[in-house]
Amino acid sequence: MADFIYEHYQVEFSSRQSYSALLHKAGITWKKAQGVNPKKDEEQIASKKRNYGEA
Repeated sequence: MADFIYEHYQVEFSSRQSYSALLHKAGITWKKAQGVNPKKDEEQIASKKRNYGEA
């Protein structure tokens, strides 16, 4: 995002928090992606793979 803002507007903030504040003022929120789905159910995944012939 910092690169986009600089390329289009030639503006560079000194801290990462400034970009977060800019998004907040624009009403944009986000959540950092998780590496693994916390609700992952291995048994259910295996069952679906069996049903669809992938395992």
